[in-house]
Amino acid sequence: MAALAEAVRDRDERGLRRLLARLAEQVTLADLHALRDALDPRRHRDRRPDPR
Repeated sequence: MAALAEAVRDRDERGLRRLLARLAEQVTLADLHALRDALDPRRHRDRRPDPR
């Protein structure tokens, strides 16, 4: 995400297109339910780490 922001800030269209293509590829392979859960701060509230 930082690289995407940097490409936008630098107006690097070629780099931005390359990064967006890579992101799109990763999204198609990602477990979207797990990603949503990981990014939702409400799900982490009051959650204790698993003792292992």
